[in-house]
Amino acid sequence: MTNRFLIGLMYMAFCFTFAISAQAQAPPTPEKTGQAPLIIGPLPAQDTVTPEKKALIKELLGLLNPDNTAEAIAIQFLEQFQKSSIILIKSDLREWIEAQKGSPAEKKRLEAEMDESALRILTRLRAEFPKRFNIGEILETVMLEVYDKHFTEAEVKDLIAFYKTPTGQKIIKILPQIAAETIPKIRQLMAPAATLLVTELLRDEIKRLTAKQN
Repeated sequence: MTNRFLIGLMYMAFCFTFAISAQAQAPPTPEKTGQAPLIIGPLPAQDTVTPEKKALIKELLGLLNPDNTAEAIAIQFLEQFQKSSIILIKSDLREWIEAQKGSPAEKKRLEAEMDESALRILTRLRAEFPKRFNIGEILETVMLEVYDKHFTEAEVKDLIAFYKTPTGQKIIKILPQIAAETIPKIRQLMAPAATLLVTELLRDEIKRLTAKQN
């Protein structure tokens, strides 16, 4: 179970990182969401990026994935987030039910409704997410900062020139396929050793606890 959990986290992080690195679209407008999205927390300043370099970075990001949108990235993130959140939601609901002072029958009723309650929370999460997060603005801010930090203006121009070539366009197209082929192979190579490591550490901890009892 521990091994599957770790691999799941690695996969989610990889997928989300890959998705973000390919994003270059404008933020969703209030007309699309029905209201102006809220930004959670202050965004870092972009004053260090010159207008010329900012335009080049945006052009580069547009080349990396011109068909993707901020909404699509938000959906990808939300799908992965939901998969991990459902476990925590049910755990919290179960703890709350156990803490209630009602009769056993009442607790049993609440437990029977737990799955429905968890799904209701996820439904509200999907509805509220675009209202609370302006994904387009967040992604643009982060990517501008990161690319400005690691690449000079001349290097960004070189990358733009490369990704405009047939080879560069091919890399962009097959990168999802490469990721899809890479993750299972990494899991296949790591899983046995990782499982053995967890087993060894668990055995050592049990020995330590047993020795303390004696």
